[in-house]
Amino acid sequence: GWFNLSIQPLPEGVLILSYDISKRKKAEVHLAQMKRLFATLSQVNQAIVRTREKQDLFQSICDIGVKYGDFSLVWIGMLDEKTGDIRPVAANGLDIKNWPFEIINIRKPTFVNHIVSASILNSKVSTSQDLHEDERVKANRDKVLKFPFRSSASVPISRNKKIVGIVNFISGEPGFFKSQ
Repeated sequence: GWFNLSIQPLPEGVLILSYDISKRKKAEVHLAQMKRLFATLSQVNQAIVRTREKQDLFQSICDIGVKYGDFSLVWIGMLDEKTGDIRPVAANGLDIKNWPFEIINIRKPTFVNHIVSASILNSKVSTSQDLHEDERVKANRDKVLKFPFRSSASVPISRNKKIVGIVNFISGEPGFFKSQ
């Protein structure tokens, strides 16, 4: 917890007043997170309006997420419907040419419940509050532990009402995506 201490000397000794300011501090942290997310969203919206090429847009979204959202990693993966693979096509925080993780396949038993697979299969945002403990990422856990990655949000990308990929935001802070 967080406390504000006020210490006053008295003839009889010392008067110490302690105020619990934990709620205020949590609210400040939450507000700072929301500001980061809204700044990221605003910049992504601007990139969508001004960027014409799909690959440039994908890379811009990843760059914006790291710069304005202060994420450790932002990557975009596109679904190959024939194979079920989710192939990284843009990233910031890791080199896409030397991708350190196994390619996620929504049809493989080891990945069917993965955060990224769940986002695609359920057509909704999927989060993990602690990648070090989440059983859904056990296939890549050894590699995840080598990086400053703690929480994750996978956001589905749709085109013509069909899910075609995901944007994955990775934070170094555990529990970053707890708030609705």
